[in-house]
Amino acid sequence: MDSWKHQKLHLNPSYCQSFRSQKKPLLFYNNPTTPLESQVVCFFIDNFVLKPTVGSSRSFMEFILPALLNETSLSSTSSPLASAVFAVALAFFGNCKSKSLRSTASKHYVTAIHQLNKALQDPDRAFEDETLAAILMMALFEVITGSAAQPNGWNSHANGASALVQMREQKKSLSPFGRILHVMARGQMTVNCLMTSTSPQLGVDWWMQFGSKDDLPALVARFSLEVAQVHADVCHIFSSAKGVDYDRSDVMQLLDAAQALELEFTKWEESLTSIWRFNTVAWIDRSEVEDLETSNVFPGKVDEYVDISIAMAWNSMRASRIMLCGDIIRCTAWLHSPALDYQVAPECSTAIQHSKEMIEDIIASVPLFLGYGSRSGSLGDWGSSLQSLHQKSAMGLFITWPLFITTVSDFSTDEQKLWSRRRLHYLATEKGIHQASLYSALDIGLPSLLIDRDRNSEAVGRDLANSQCLETVMKGLDVKQQSKTVQIVIRDLLGLR
Repeated sequence: MDSWKHQKLHLNPSYCQSFRSQKKPLLFYNNPTTPLESQVVCFFIDNFVLKPTVGSSRSFMEFILPALLNETSLSSTSSPLASAVFAVALAFFGNCKSKSLRSTASKHYVTAIHQLNKALQDPDRAFEDETLAAILMMALFEVITGSAAQPNGWNSHANGASALVQMREQKKSLSPFGRILHVMARGQMTVNCLMTSTSPQLGVDWWMQFGSKDDLPALVARFSLEVAQVHADVCHIFSSAKGVDYDRSDVMQLLDAAQALELEFTKWEESLTSIWRFNTVAWIDRSEVEDLETSNVFPGKVDEYVDISIAMAWNSMRASRIMLCGDIIRCTAWLHSPALDYQVAPECSTAIQHSKEMIEDIIASVPLFLGYGSRSGSLGDWGSSLQSLHQKSAMGLFITWPLFITTVSDFSTDEQKLWSRRRLHYLATEKGIHQASLYSALDIGLPSLLIDRDRNSEAVGRDLANSQCLETVMKGLDVKQQSKTVQIVIRDLLGLR
């Protein structure tokens, strides 16, 4: 059954290019004369390795190609990076085309972990670029599989990449490849901090020493790191707060910090030049959408960006900012509790309005990543120029986190939440990103759930309030969705420690 493992890997540049140019690449993937190993790897490359093109000026994961082209067989490679790529490629191919390969992918995941551990124990190999790249690929494995090889696998790999970046600081002269890897690790670490309500280790300034420091993505990275720090501080203080009379000054200080950061976001947005801005290119009436659950676009505006990387930066900023607004509302609610309705406080009114606007903007950007369906023609050249990119799963990867934030925000409408959850479901079933399925299952309203927990904590104690909060969320899930993985994600997201 595993005889394909011993077939030579046909993977040279012209070979991969030959199937990329095909109008029907499935003919390549389903061709019985093509070795399965080559099908698996080339299918992954076609979906996740992006080279600069019209509408997408930045490359993505091109660094894996040299490691692959030097291999004759990925099923027996000794390279941690090549082994990790093969495990990810098998998992992705299994999700999209052959479920029977998922168990094989898990076996190769274990092999890749073993090879990675050996590399980390070798002083000469531990700090090599390839070793860090392998850890980043293992984190992608967890995103692709969703039901991770270990319940908190993605977090573990994100933390591992962060730790290795910190150790690599002694490597004073980083290669261009090394800098790219450090920026990728920083991005993973930032999302991990926001998902787990933890602080960025070593602080914001340390992480900002990698990559450019003055363009839009760099500024967004800084803002997101600062939001992660504020969010962690808010979760920490409310996990140990004794009451309004005891902790008022600390909470007010946090509220001031959050509002100051929100003001920085506003100033940054106002200072942008035209190339960084977006434009509305279409308006979809509600009557035009027959089935909200399957529609490629949501009723309302559809926005255009000069470049995919700009849209990604904007959405990263929006996701972070929505969480920041939630922290502002949470602090305000606690300070007003129980005498006043916190929602009428000026701080909350502004934060709620900003959240609604950013949710609308995230949703209006989704067609740029996932396609416009039958409406591509009506949008002119702009609507059709990115069609080749819309076929790639990497585009779904780029929009997963912002979409998830819209599904858990109190300030998304019921229709916005439904549509966003169905888009996440689409990413899982059609694009092979199974972590999106986990995200689509979470029926959480933030920050109201945390505000209720904070108030309940003063009445019944922190531990019981945490337990009741988690129980409330889990009861709202389908029985099939009440897994250990889901419970860990919920506990981390809510900061229930």
